This record gives sequence, structure tokens and C-alpha cells, in this order.
Amino acid sequence: MRRAGAGASEERTLTARGYFLLDLTGRYRWRNVELSLQLLNLTDTDWREAQFADNSCVRGEEQSSNPNAPCFSKPGRNAVDPPAGIHFTPGNPFNVRAGVKVFF
Repeated sequence: MRRAGAGASEERTLTARGYFLLDLTGRYRWRNVELSLQLLNLTDTDWREAQFADNSCVRGEEQSSNPNAPCFSKPGRNAVDPPAGIHFTPGNPFNVRAGVKVFF
């Protein structure tokens, strides 16, 4: 069972979405052979594996190292202040993993 959720920005203006995952894992070993079976995300929950707050530059803008003006448009180099948003990596859906190990 895995669970997470917290503030995505230091100011707590953006909140990272929480999630609850249910996994089932089993292993059986007989002499020098081990069989394993994992059922991951049994409830097929839509979840976000990595979540963080960030500003995005759109097409036609370049990233800047200045935190006060994170993006510049290419032609005139005017500072653009895009709104902060939550960027995330989607988590895996229901998944089955099986394995065999041979010890020698």
C-alpha cells in the first residue's frame, strides 16, 4: 500500500494531488528456484508518480536562469511571467509482473 500528497509549492498556493495504491506481492522458493508474482495498482487508480510546481515556457520562448523572469520571447527578448502549474509524471495503470530466479 502506498499513499502520498502534499503542497507542491513553498507558498502552498498549489496542492499536489494525493493517491492511494493497493499492491499484492507473493514469492515462493523451492530449493534453488524462486517464483514471484506482483499485482500492482489493483484498483487501477489514476495517480501521479512525481508532482512538482514549475513555470513553463511556451513555443517561441526561451528558458532563463532568472527566477523573476523565467521566460524570454525570442524576437525582442521581452520578459514573460508564465503562471505556475503542476507538472507530473503519470503513474502506471494495473500491472502484472512475474519472475523466475535460479540460484546457483
